[in-house]
Amino acid sequence: MPPEIKPPSSAEIEQALKEQKMKSQAGSPTLPVSPGIPDTSEITQALKQFEVESGAVEAPQAELIPKAPGSDLPKMVRLVMKCSGGVIKEQKTAEYVLLGITVLAFSLSFYFFFKALR
Repeated sequence: MPPEIKPPSSAEIEQALKEQKMKSQAGSPTLPVSPGIPDTSEITQALKQFEVESGAVEAPQAELIPKAPGSDLPKMVRLVMKCSGGVIKEQKTAEYVLLGITVLAFSLSFYFFFKALR
């Protein structure tokens, strides 16, 4: 039979919390630092030095790539305009066509649904 596990008493928990608080206020790390691993402050300093030497932060790549014409239109609108063969040339007209297709689809769905109930 395994030995009984006793939960720590409230006094033991309070003592452990006080010790942890003392360690965190003293600034000492809770985990031992290996001699081969640099301290985080050294890493931060090296990172700042690298940023200064490399010319800080570079411009994002998205600004360098020009946008294709019409890319600000939603994909469904572009699809309707493309499939219309040039008949639909404005975004507003394409949106009305999409609205009409939606209303037609719902109407057909309700028709077949209620016809099947009879």
